[in-house]
Amino acid sequence: MELRTYTNDMADELAVAYNTAICRVPHCYPTTPEALSDTLTNETTGLSARTAFLALDGSSVQGFVDVGIVPGKSPDEPPAGVMPFLSYRRGDRAVGQQLLAAAERYIQEHGARSMEVFPQEHRYPFYHLKAAYLSDHLDHVAALLAVNGYRRHRGEIFLDWPNMDLPADQAFPAGMEVTVEHSQGRGALPGVKIQARQGGGDVGECVCVSCSEYTTDEAAQDWIFTTWLGVHEQHQGKKIGARLLERALREAQALGYRNAVISTAWDNHRACLFYSNCGYRMVDWTYGLIRTFGGKVDLPI
Repeated sequence: MELRTYTNDMADELAVAYNTAICRVPHCYPTTPEALSDTLTNETTGLSARTAFLALDGSSVQGFVDVGIVPGKSPDEPPAGVMPFLSYRRGDRAVGQQLLAAAERYIQEHGARSMEVFPQEHRYPFYHLKAAYLSDHLDHVAALLAVNGYRRHRGEIFLDWPNMDLPADQAFPAGMEVTVEHSQGRGALPGVKIQARQGGGDVGECVCVSCSEYTTDEAAQDWIFTTWLGVHEQHQGKKIGARLLERALREAQALGYRNAVISTAWDNHRACLFYSNCGYRMVDWTYGLIRTFGGKVDLPI
């Protein structure tokens, strides 16, 4: 096996490796060599000195790591390393270790003394859904990182409601004005925004988009993703959030959506309880990880 730096002529083999890696991750669908190559070579992502290392057995990609640099916010702040993606075949720990070591050496050579892994800000546009980090379904990758001293510091939970069976329609409080807005995106079906107002002031809103915003795969067409649900503090505790979500999903169902997905921060236990009581079921925990380096990289045995 050899490690090589990515070049565009490796795009086909790399796409096979990526698609194999994410095939069991919820809301992850196959991507194209062109989309993957564009992501790795895009100079407008906020990452500098970006590169990818591939572990090759002949022309077969056994694993890869994507890594780049984020400049410090001030002259006194050192740059930071960012690893948008790491993949290796289950059971090939030595391959994963070599890729990780190569990435860590690379960012330290560029002056970075920390590495953030799978951050939301640098998520592949075709990986999972908005706000996702490293999926628990890539548990072998998460375990390798933990063995190497990476710790979880952020997270997002995803919950699904397939074939959503909505409760009977509930009325909003008297005097509350509710509006429905559709917005066409990349999917065949539009997104939905439900907004509640009272006395001329905003009460809350629910925003949902087609999962096709994140993939061209046909399987995502009948999934709707709630990206925002919020109620102003003075109106909380009146079940308005539940009414907004139900109204949005009812509207989505009328448009042709069959399934719903929602996410929340890993420590937002109230939201997780609320969603699970509505009908959603947890399908994925995702985590952002970080490691700070004091000196040279020390590798485990």
